[in-house]
Amino acid sequence: MEWRGWRARLVVMVVAWLAGATEATREEQLLEESDKFIGYDELVDATDRFSITGVRNYSELLFDPTSFQIVVGARDHVFRLSMVGLQMLEASDWAANKSTVETCTLKGQSQEACHNFVRVLHLHRGRVLVCGTNAFSPLCTWRRLSNIHHIESWDKGVARCPFNPTHSVTSLLTIEGDLYVGTPTDFSGRDSAFMRSLGPGERLRTHQYDLKWLSEPTFITTFESSGFVYFIFRENAVEYLNCGKRALSRIGRVCKNDSGGMRVLKDNWTTFLKARLTCTVPGDFPFSYDYVQSLTYLPREQMLYGVFSTAENSIVGSAVCVYTMSAVNASFDGPFKYQPSPSSAWVPETADKHHFRCEGSGTSLEADFAADKFQLMDKPVMPRSADPLYILNGERLTHVAVDVVATRLSGSIHVVFVG
Repeated sequence: MEWRGWRARLVVMVVAWLAGATEATREEQLLEESDKFIGYDELVDATDRFSITGVRNYSELLFDPTSFQIVVGARDHVFRLSMVGLQMLEASDWAANKSTVETCTLKGQSQEACHNFVRVLHLHRGRVLVCGTNAFSPLCTWRRLSNIHHIESWDKGVARCPFNPTHSVTSLLTIEGDLYVGTPTDFSGRDSAFMRSLGPGERLRTHQYDLKWLSEPTFITTFESSGFVYFIFRENAVEYLNCGKRALSRIGRVCKNDSGGMRVLKDNWTTFLKARLTCTVPGDFPFSYDYVQSLTYLPREQMLYGVFSTAENSIVGSAVCVYTMSAVNASFDGPFKYQPSPSSAWVPETADKHHFRCEGSGTSLEADFAADKFQLMDKPVMPRSADPLYILNGERLTHVAVDVVATRLSGSIHVVFVG
């Protein structure tokens, strides 16, 4: 990809967690920690680069390690590259047609926004699902991995890809063929939802225009684990609306076997829950990094590494926090946070969680009532250590990646890249 214009530094940390470490102190958990700043000049000579004159916004990557290749989604283009050397194997032009672009500009959008920005790329049984904004008229295509230039079939892109290229989107295509997507679903971007479509599962979404479900969310990433689909996002916290506007980081969860509700929650999730993700420097006056920017999930280790930043109108700073899935599950197994009336305070409430644990796929009025009443958990998800794993003042980190490396003396170590 093209590194030109990249100004942020890359930070590399090497972390080894003590085997069997629990909620101990940071010093007890860390066997070794080192970090290094790497600038652009250090990377340029040792980095493979790919760019095509006139092509911009290389936004999506799909790795195919079995064939040592990468599918890249950009503005008006899809590429297939070799994993070694980033040599172009195939290119496909995919621009919006003239009439669609004209309609887009007539609706008040800029010429720059009225292109086809690829925002969703997934591989399923030898085929690639490619979805683009298509000049504010989202569109999806299915293509053979070995021949991305040939479009096998077309599919609607609404509720699978955002209209606006600047809007957030996260998606996951499961082995069963179900597509889970979090993104705005309308032209204006006001109706954001987390949805399921395409596969054998019922078409479901979060409740429409209900701030207790989602409140102006920015979607970050999605992953699956043990019958659940989790998604990371940040949103305006409804529990703090009486004290002013405040954005918080969240982890949301739905059951893969959710078949939807009855009556009020027809075509809506009945297992949707969310909890706060905290990344805080402890003290008499705790300092919070409330804006999750990126998160990576390690399925074998059952751990999550997240990059968080301060609010845009705050002192610039970033932190890396680490979580275990046991901490995530502890939050979802705890009490709910509930507001009995719009004028009352939010209070913890204990209720049966049988349906929220994916222990039954059938619909019932009881499940509908519980899903309509409860969405937010009372206890936040706490990091593995009291302090963030890493803090960087004066810069806003936006990405994190982790490589698990086996060593002879220290067991498995986690090499963490943030930038």
